[in-house]
Amino acid sequence: MNRFPLFLLVLVRIACLGWVLMPGRSHSEEAPRLIIDARGPTAKIWDLLFTPDGETLISVGEDKAVYFWDVANGTLKGTLRGHIGDGKEGQINAAALSPDGRWLALGGLLTFNSVDGPAIRIIDLETNEVAAMLWGHSDVVQALSFSDDGRRLASGSHDKSVRIWDLPAELGQRKSGALARIETSKELQGHTREVYAVAFLPGGERLISGGLDGRMVLWERDSGRAISTKEEHSGGVCAIGATPDGKNFISGGHDGKLILWSATSGAKIRTLAEMKDEIHSLSVSPTGDRVLASASPGGETAVFQLPSGTKVEPVCTWHDERVLASAWQPNGPLVATAGGKENDIYLWDPAVGMGNRLRPRHHLAGEGGRCEQVQFDQASPTALEFQRYDSVKDQFVPLRFDLSTFTLEPSKKSSPSSGAVLAGPRGPIEFSKKDPYSIKVGKDTVNNTPAFDGQIRCATYLPSGDLIIGSEFSLRRLNSALKPVHYLVGHTGEISSLAVSANGEYLASTSKDQTVCVWSLKLPEAKDRPSLGARFGSEKLSPLRLQKILPGSAAANAGLLLGDELISIDGTPFDQSLETLKAFLRKKEPGETLQFEIRRSGTLKKTTVTLDHSLKTIPDAAPLATLFVTDQGEWICATPQGYFASSPSGAKNILWHFDRGLDNLGKSVNGDDLFAHFCREDLVSDSIRGVALRSDSFDLDLAARGAHTVAIISPANNYEASQPKQEVVVETDAPEGTRIVLYQQNKALAAEPGPPVKVGGRMRLTFEVSLVSEEAGNQIHAVAENADGVTTKSSPILVKYHGIKAEASLHLLAVGVNKYQASGQDLTYCRPDIEALVQALQAAGQGSLYKSIRIHTLYDDQATKAGIEKKFREIAAIAGPEDVFVFAFAGHGFMDTGPKGIEEFFLAPHDALSSGNNGAGLATSELRSLSANIKSLKQILLLDACQSGGATQGLAFRSAPPLKKALTQLSRSAGIYVFAASRMEEYAAEDASLEHGLFTYALLEALHGKADANSDEVLSVLEIQSYINDRVGDLSEKITRDGQPPIRQTPTFSGVGQDFPLAKVPLAKDRGKQNLPPDDSGKAGGE
Repeated sequence: MNRFPLFLLVLVRIACLGWVLMPGRSHSEEAPRLIIDARGPTAKIWDLLFTPDGETLISVGEDKAVYFWDVANGTLKGTLRGHIGDGKEGQINAAALSPDGRWLALGGLLTFNSVDGPAIRIIDLETNEVAAMLWGHSDVVQALSFSDDGRRLASGSHDKSVRIWDLPAELGQRKSGALARIETSKELQGHTREVYAVAFLPGGERLISGGLDGRMVLWERDSGRAISTKEEHSGGVCAIGATPDGKNFISGGHDGKLILWSATSGAKIRTLAEMKDEIHSLSVSPTGDRVLASASPGGETAVFQLPSGTKVEPVCTWHDERVLASAWQPNGPLVATAGGKENDIYLWDPAVGMGNRLRPRHHLAGEGGRCEQVQFDQASPTALEFQRYDSVKDQFVPLRFDLSTFTLEPSKKSSPSSGAVLAGPRGPIEFSKKDPYSIKVGKDTVNNTPAFDGQIRCATYLPSGDLIIGSEFSLRRLNSALKPVHYLVGHTGEISSLAVSANGEYLASTSKDQTVCVWSLKLPEAKDRPSLGARFGSEKLSPLRLQKILPGSAAANAGLLLGDELISIDGTPFDQSLETLKAFLRKKEPGETLQFEIRRSGTLKKTTVTLDHSLKTIPDAAPLATLFVTDQGEWICATPQGYFASSPSGAKNILWHFDRGLDNLGKSVNGDDLFAHFCREDLVSDSIRGVALRSDSFDLDLAARGAHTVAIISPANNYEASQPKQEVVVETDAPEGTRIVLYQQNKALAAEPGPPVKVGGRMRLTFEVSLVSEEAGNQIHAVAENADGVTTKSSPILVKYHGIKAEASLHLLAVGVNKYQASGQDLTYCRPDIEALVQALQAAGQGSLYKSIRIHTLYDDQATKAGIEKKFREIAAIAGPEDVFVFAFAGHGFMDTGPKGIEEFFLAPHDALSSGNNGAGLATSELRSLSANIKSLKQILLLDACQSGGATQGLAFRSAPPLKKALTQLSRSAGIYVFAASRMEEYAAEDASLEHGLFTYALLEALHGKADANSDEVLSVLEIQSYINDRVGDLSEKITRDGQPPIRQTPTFSGVGQDFPLAKVPLAKDRGKQNLPPDDSGKAGGE
């Protein structure tokens, strides 16, 4: 979470809240950092920039990432990340783009640890490398502006200064890897508070600046002289802009005034408008006849004509909170605005409205949404209920996530829940409307430190009488004496809600960073240690020099100043050894008095320092697990050590960031690439139960070795093909032996490439792909998988083919095994399940959906491993890419060592399970290969794997089903949909009264038409999945075994790619001809 840094015990880092789920390390170690990747902004957006061609929008902000958006279609094109530290370290508050679009300057708080202070980073967008680092500011860099010739950069900072940097001419001739370090700049002094806005005037000879002191300063570039200083605004000035002709500039202030100024004299011309709230952003149109201004906190955004100030109706009303950034497309009609509670971006045309309402051209946002109102289900201490904002639906959606089964579903609020507790032993918790930095706890007051914690947002009592306080920048625990004992480190945004489990063991928190965290409340208290409340520099400086002093700290109270050089403490001399100083202070006690000898401006001085209590010694606690949910219903639940459970496509929302220091951009590996190693539901469960986990350094090394590149270099994206066969050329820097697989519509292709060709140290492979004539085109991407199972995915390309659209056929391979070669393994309902399914699919597939339906069945002694593989080969010979293939299996399933020596799930054909014959099982890796050989791009696996358990009260319980991970890996690697009867910790149930397994019974109901949620008489894969998931759970809760309570059976579903129609709702007259449930289908046994 973005908690301000606590510079205590002299440069001893406090692990501030950050996106980081893993413990932070020094960036010099280049240790990977686990990050939730929402594929878009998750925190405050400070700047927006259009590229000169107007085709790309760049956004930057407090989530420490640079996002590149495609203006034409509103999609994310790419993301860059540099050094990412703890807390606010690495956040980006300002950006500027050179006029030629090559150089991207970034400022903010890029580092805490450098003695040179916060840096400005210049990125070469032609090579995506850091080209230069600019050093000189001593505090946050808040504003940047290039001159129109691109040779100079102006910066404004919280250190109250404006600086002008001359960029070396040789920068334009730099070679890849070259880095310039620029330490010389012209410092302009004229502000008394933080500078929030700077801008060069056209021509580059003058610039303007605005700050929180309310001053507007017009500067002469070469001399650094202030031509005019105006304080027309009654509040701070955070937004300025110049007209393209250079004659005027505009300022926006906290007083809501929009003022037009003369760029020649600096004199005020007129007040253009007075908005209701503080103006934080403005942008002048390329034609100079309009200005866009945004007022906060209400988010009002309006366009005014220049020079009259007449408001242009209608106004933008989409942002529901502060708008801090805006930009005008340089060669088009669009404007971009960023802000609101969701930190989203809108692209819109001010001249185009519908009635009195504007319509946005595009809504640019990540895949997440802020979470609120978390509660625990009292009946299940690991089941969470919370509200999540869905940007697609534009509303909050209630969700329930069970940490014991890792299932996400809509919340039904069927049982009591527990949330925040505002009444406790010290009295009620009362929030103050006048002072958001404090709360009343009975007769006492708890105060936040504004710079460290921010405003208080929520609080709760714990059963022990302790308090948890959630704030803008921190989440902390106070003991019954109201002294802080822990900082809970895991969020990056302000805390929005808290809940305590009914058993008092867990805390849950939600945040604007779009995550839900679960914490253990069994934590040890910390010991009290001393604090100086200052930061000394240690690099290349002798003696040590004060770089940061916290307000109200021991150092501040003693009168120490920035720049003071430390000579000695109590007569003990100190040179550049920071470790010696820290060791010295650790031996002291809070309240102890020390004599500091310092040098200030060449003069030796002595001062008395009384050490304070150190917040640094309050231990940091990491969450047991962090949950992130997307608008598409995908999710990932991760531990701080990097292990995760996820939905089929949820792994893409986590990445390992390899920090390569301040002067390099980072490198990242996506969770998809390491799915095989880090998708570990068992370890996530262990973490939630309080079992200590360790980070696997070997697996992290795997990530580094696996971070190769793979790209499709031909054809180009959006290529229009004229023939049904298309050559696709893939290039990679992966070593020989790396497996390259091509995917079409997310389905793995069996196509083998031609001989590899080496080009400049990289390998090129050529594949041939059969295209389909579909309106959506052919989505193609490549995946490289090395010997360690680490994968790398290319960016997808779209190939369009408008040939004659082939009619689709349905190919069904149905296998049911009641009778096994091994004695004692027979089952009852597997064959009837498959026979009923065949009839149902035949009926539901009739009509216009398929030109033909081809059924292949294998029962009992026909269903050997060889027999199944033979049927796969027969279908592969006739199925085309436009066809649909369904493989349905009902029989035993088991876990065993697979062909590659790793544990896999096996289907058990008729000849498996006998002594020493487990090799006759069909492994998921073998299914993947068999599936890839079938050209059909739409494939489904229906799996009801079981084991006899004897009949009791008409009920047989099928044994532990396939590991969810094994099925998910099959689905992901093969690109097929997988439906399975139950999860690994459950039994798949049969019920004599239904004459089917519960899974098959629900599937038959779905094909009967009950899954037709939108009543269009077409049954899609996801409609069927949704129905089965709910129905099997409901049926299983109504049956008992040996008098035991019901066991809820949860089907497993895994799938990637787009939804597609599988069947049509059969006619009522055809239902009686099949073994289908009637409209009022029977209930499960036990009722």
